Amino acid sequence: MKKAIVFSACLFFLSATYAQGFKIGAKLGSNITGLTGLQFKNGFEYGYHVGLFSEISLSKSIGFQPELL
Repeated sequence: MKKAIVFSACLFFLSATYAQGFKIGAKLGSNITGLTGLQFKNGFEYGYHVGLFSEISLSKSIGFQPELL
């Protein structure tokens, strides 16, 4: 499993270096919520989000960035 993740990461970075008008990337984040009066584990609720984005350049000054979160 570890080899597959490393291979995928290397393939991703190598393909991104050859792309000139198109870039892709990952978005990762976490959230910790603490509310008084509610019964959470240890008083906190943990969450996360994962997504992908791409930057598509139409010219030097114009482009757009679609995202999937």
